Amino acid sequence: MSRSNNLLRITATAFAIFALQSCYVNRTACNGRVAATLIDSTSLTGKMKLSKPSADKIAVTPDGGVRRVIPADSLAECRIWDKKSPDDTYLIMRRRYGYFGPAQGGLTLSQPGWMVSRAVGRHLAIYAFADSFKFNKRGQIYFEGTVRYIAFKPGDEVGLLIGTSASSRSSLRHSLMALCADDRALYRRLEVGDMDPSDFKSVVEAYIAPDEAVGNFI
Repeated sequence: MSRSNNLLRITATAFAIFALQSCYVNRTACNGRVAATLIDSTSLTGKMKLSKPSADKIAVTPDGGVRRVIPADSLAECRIWDKKSPDDTYLIMRRRYGYFGPAQGGLTLSQPGWMVSRAVGRHLAIYAFADSFKFNKRGQIYFEGTVRYIAFKPGDEVGLLIGTSASSRSSLRHSLMALCADDRALYRRLEVGDMDPSDFKSVVEAYIAPDEAVGNFI
């Protein structure tokens, strides 16, 4: 086992107890505005409703049109926002994530769920997943329950759990060091404390994949 994989396994195990991937809470639906592009290149802009994070469809009512229920796997891109704060937009996608649990011999996969972008770069993206999410009175996304942070590199259909809202900075640092071990400059900055591991925006902007792969992370 490589040093980076071993490090990731050890640090992931420390917070795997928080990854209750099968426990969804059907709370208030997330309502707002949406700009969606389907795989067939159809574009829709209008009102959206997402009943719960485990739903496999999203309801979209185009401006001046008729409500449509769209399967998650028909979406090429889905960006949501609240009319109170149109500049605060979020990508959402329905994906699985993997984690190393204390009792498992390998990677365990979650059930699919809707995730919300927290930081998106050219070579790395970090999404958030929780029991429920919706817009607050200021028009910004907030989460209920333990938030799980999921990392994706270009081409990944399944993300990797790197931490939770309960994780310490030390735990996040070690997970990110393992995840970004192929970028030695960023690895070193994390190792010596020159990069705040909870500053996901700075991390994804700093990370450069060796093969220069670029993804859209939608």
